[in-house]
This record gives sequence, C-alpha cells and structure tokens, in this order.
Amino acid sequence: MIKKVHSQSDINKCFEIRRKVFIEEQKVPDSEEFDEYEKKCNHYLVFDRNEVIGTARTRKTSNGYKIERIAILKEQRKKGFGDKLVKNLLTRLKKNASSKIYLSAQVQAIGFYEKLGFLRKGETYLDANIEHIEMEYRKKNENSKK
Repeated sequence: MIKKVHSQSDINKCFEIRRKVFIEEQKVPDSEEFDEYEKKCNHYLVFDRNEVIGTARTRKTSNGYKIERIAILKEQRKKGFGDKLVKNLLTRLKKNASSKIYLSAQVQAIGFYEKLGFLRKGETYLDANIEHIEMEYRKKNENSKK
C-alpha cells in the first residue's frame, strides 16, 4: 500500500527511511539529505502489510513535477515495491497532464526508471558525491493501450 502522509508522525517515518537508505547506507550527509523543500513536498509511505518499508516525495517546481527521495529499505528491494511506488506517483501526477514529470536518478538506477517510461536528459552530474542524471517521464497516450 502507498499512502500520502499528512501527520508529522508519518513524515518522521519518511525521514527515518531516508536516514537509513541515504545517510547510513549511501553516506549522504544529513545537510544534503534534508532540505528547505521538506514542508512544500507531498510525502508518501510504502507499506508491506503494516510495516513501513519505503518512501518518496513529490513537489511542484518551475519545470513541472519532480519525484524525489525514492527509498526502499535494502532488505525489501527487488520485490517490486519501488516499481509500484513510482507507478502510483505517476498516476497521481499525470492528472496534471500539461506538466512535465521528472526526476534525478542515480546512474545505477537508470534501467529501473527507463522501464517505467523515463528518458535520460542531459549529462551525468554529482549530487551528494553520487552520479546522477535527470530523467523525464515520456507520457504515453493512455487511450492507445490495448
């Protein structure tokens, strides 16, 4: 289950997942992980049964809607939760049909995002000492699916 969160208690759960994945596992500094956008973002939690196992956030920018801070706990990866999370966020964001949907992908995750309909844009760059590339969602004509 994926839930948009509203309470500070649930936002703290999002932060705890990000702390485990980005700060402890990937060695991203606290000061780079948590930023001035936290209060402006929509935060989401991913559950496996009743256990919190992942998170992400989205925000409106001058370029469209950005999906950020996608994190699934290490022991829960490769089970389809990240796929379900991104698809859920895309469904929510596609309601704003005229807006671009994009993200900044870690280079090691490019294939994951390409399978979900994202295309690479531009060159790679370092963010928190990890190689990233901007990727944009290629909106498909939903009526053409058969």
